[in-house]
Amino acid sequence: MARKLTVQNAVRNSLAVLLCLSGLALVAGLEVPAARAQNAQANPAPTFAPPPTTITTAPTITPAAKPPAAKQTATTPTAPSAGVVPGAKQNSQPVASAPVPNPKPNASSGATQTANALPTTNVVASANGGRMLNPYSEQPETKYIKYPVTSNGCKDARVAGKPYFVEFRSRGAQSFGHTFVLFGKLGEGNRFASYKIAGLHPKGDSANYTMGLWIPVSAETGPSDGDVDEQFMTARYCVPLTEAEYNRLVPYIKQLQSEHKTWHGTTYNCNSFGMDVAKFIGLDTPNPNANLPKDLIQKLAELNKHRSRDTTAGLSSTAGGTQPVRR
Repeated sequence: MARKLTVQNAVRNSLAVLLCLSGLALVAGLEVPAARAQNAQANPAPTFAPPPTTITTAPTITPAAKPPAAKQTATTPTAPSAGVVPGAKQNSQPVASAPVPNPKPNASSGATQTANALPTTNVVASANGGRMLNPYSEQPETKYIKYPVTSNGCKDARVAGKPYFVEFRSRGAQSFGHTFVLFGKLGEGNRFASYKIAGLHPKGDSANYTMGLWIPVSAETGPSDGDVDEQFMTARYCVPLTEAEYNRLVPYIKQLQSEHKTWHGTTYNCNSFGMDVAKFIGLDTPNPNANLPKDLIQKLAELNKHRSRDTTAGLSSTAGGTQPVRR
């Protein structure tokens, strides 16, 4: 009997223990999911989906608008008019700025000239505008033409039936001067309808000229600086020609230009070239090497003032014939 009671007590105690354990297990089972839910909310499980792509753009900065500049007007002091008290406040008027002058000549105005297009003679040169460029100038002092070429020297020599001309000219220079010829067609008034220039002169600068006083130097046979500006003219002598005479003279001048490639101060120079042309048209000529250019042209005019030209000279023969002899 006692043993049976012991067994029953042991069973009851075991049941009590089991009930306690079951209660503890139940409580623990309820707490674990709750704790897991709290942990899941606090620390979410990582996902393997790629993170969303975000583009970061710099904020656009809009420049602040500049305040409008204060309008400035220039004022010109004016003398007080009648009835105005000196020192009283005057109304200032805005003054427009003056245009800046262009120091360069305007090529479109026709001022620019070339060696093949000689300046016309109907342009009036002045200091205030209309100045003509000298196409043969190498010096600032002669850059602009002061007095364009005119036919004033041929005014008294005009003859009916002789519309062409050749004019023997001399001009001043830093040395002894220069002799050259103009030839072409006469125009109305004081103009040439057309003209060309021929003359023998050293090629290059003044050093070449100085050397040419001793030995022959390279030469040119066209226009030179000063030939197209009559402010430098020292003497002139004009001879009118018929069309036939002129047509024979031009080839002869071209022949001289092709044959003479050197200049020598004491043998063949600008005087010699000019007097060869004079002989060809039948003029009596002074010694080219015994006179300075100005004296040479003046003597040429004096020698032929009261005599007729020798029309049996070079003009009566075809171009390329015997050349006149210099004396």
